Amino acid sequence: MTSWRLLESFTRQLELSSVDEHSRVVVVADNTTTASIVETTRLALERLGVIALEIHPRGRATVTELVIDGTANGIAGPAFDADLIIDCTHGGDVYGASRTNTSSDHIAVLHIDPIAASGRYLPHTALRQRVDQLSHHCSSGDRMTLTDEHGTDLSFLLANAFVQATHGLIGDNEPRARFPAGSVRVQPTEFEANGSLVVMPGDGNLSTGTHFAAPVRISFEDDQITNIESNGSDADLLRALLEQADSPLGYRSPSINIGMHAGPGLVAKPFDPVLRNSQSARVQAGVVTVAVGPPGLAPLPVQLALAGRSVMIGELPILDAGMLQGSFGPDAYETASTKSE
Repeated sequence: MTSWRLLESFTRQLELSSVDEHSRVVVVADNTTTASIVETTRLALERLGVIALEIHPRGRATVTELVIDGTANGIAGPAFDADLIIDCTHGGDVYGASRTNTSSDHIAVLHIDPIAASGRYLPHTALRQRVDQLSHHCSSGDRMTLTDEHGTDLSFLLANAFVQATHGLIGDNEPRARFPAGSVRVQPTEFEANGSLVVMPGDGNLSTGTHFAAPVRISFEDDQITNIESNGSDADLLRALLEQADSPLGYRSPSINIGMHAGPGLVAKPFDPVLRNSQSARVQAGVVTVAVGPPGLAPLPVQLALAGRSVMIGELPILDAGMLQGSFGPDAYETASTKSE
C-alpha cells in the first residue's frame, strides 16, 4: 500500500530533480522490487504529468544490457533514449551498470532502495547544501582526525583524497543518484594513517550485520594495521575478515564515511539496529562508518559503524560525540520533514 506521506515527499524530490511533463522516464522493476515502491513511483510521476514506460526485465544480464547497449530482448531501445531511468531493483543493477559505462552518460539514473519506502531517508534541499559543504571541506582540508572518549585517536592526510558525496538529488553535475543518501565518504590516497581505533560494545559490524560484544582496539602505523586487541572473540572475527582479502593490502588504512541525514535517529543506544544495517548506518546523521581493506576492492572486508565519535578537519569540528556541529547538522525543519508516520 502506498504511503501518502511518502508519495508527497517523493513527488517533491522528482520536482527538485527537474522531472516534468516533458521528461521521458522509464521505471525498471524486477522480482526483487517492492510493489509499493513501483506504485508510489507511478503515482508521483502521474502527478507531474509524466506517463512512464515500465520495464520488467528477467535477470541481471538483461538489466545490464538495458543500459549498456539498448538491445535487451528488443525492449530496451526506449530506455536507452530516456532522460531518466528510475531503478527500483533491489540491487540497483541499472544504477551500477550506468556508473561503469560511459555510453549511458546522457541518461540520468535514480535508484530507490527498499529502505526508502519507509519515508525516513528521502532527500531534502537542505541536506544537499550540508553534504556539499562538508564535501568541500574534505576536498580542501589538510588532515582529518577521529577521536572518542574510549581512546580512539586516528588521523590521516586529506591531500589528494577521493571524496564522494551523496545527497539523493539529480542535477546538472550529478546525473546519478540513489536513495537512501546523505553522506560524505573520504578515501585517502596519501596514505599516512596513524593511531588507534577503539570499537565499543554496541558498535556495528556491517560486514556480518551484528553488534560488537566487547571492546576492540585496532592500531595503525604508517597506514597499516599493526595490532588488533580484545578480550573477546570479536578480534578473531576481524582478523578472519581481513585475511579474506588474501593480500597484505587487506590491512590498509580506512576510508571514513560520515552520515548526514536526519533520519529517525539512534533510539536504542548502544545496541541500535541502525548500526547493523549498512544502508541506514551510512546515511544516519552522526554515524561514522570506517572501512578497511585493499583499495579498489568492493565491498571492503571490514566495515564498522560507530556512534558517539568526534571528527575534526584541522581545527574545524565536524562531529562532537556523534552530533554534527554548526551548519553541518540538520535544522528543525529538515528533521521534522524526515520523521516517519
